[in-house]
Amino acid sequence: MRRLLLSVLLVVFSVLPAVAEQYISLTPGVWLQEKSSTIDFSLQGVDVNYSPGWSLGAAVGGAYENGYRVETEVTYRQAAAKIGNDNSWNIALLLNLWREVRTDTIFTPYFGGGFGGARVHLASPGMIDNSAGGIAYQAGAGVGVRIDPRLVLDVGYRYFGIWDINNSGNVGSVNLSGSSVTTGLRFGF
Repeated sequence: MRRLLLSVLLVVFSVLPAVAEQYISLTPGVWLQEKSSTIDFSLQGVDVNYSPGWSLGAAVGGAYENGYRVETEVTYRQAAAKIGNDNSWNIALLLNLWREVRTDTIFTPYFGGGFGGARVHLASPGMIDNSAGGIAYQAGAGVGVRIDPRLVLDVGYRYFGIWDINNSGNVGSVNLSGSSVTTGLRFGF
């Protein structure tokens, strides 16, 4: 896995020209987690549904003259289960590649995605500790609205998931996926 990550990073950074603008971003949003499965106190399988939750992300990146943006992002997401008192949460560290479609207006649509690692806890109405780590991925699109030369309002959609989760031998499935709708700011420097 490390060799694959290093190979991808080498390819990405070898085809990109010099950084035109570095930036930091802060992106709050709504987290819509899909249902998960676990077992309850009677050892019966149960699906856990979630109320809409929230997310908060931060990124550091570079925008390039050719329309690509490369960034490192950390995002925390949380949602409450509709049954029981347990919350689901995850924190992910991702390397993202976004492709901007430049226009002659203040609006710049973009699309892309990323991958990395995450730690997750899924809500459980029973005795199972659904905490684990795994490989995270996301795909998304959005539009940047340039407010001034160094400030961009970012409105976006992300589909986020974690696969290959290792939950240290606990029973029940530990999987996570869902959607985020975000509105944030990118500060160029």
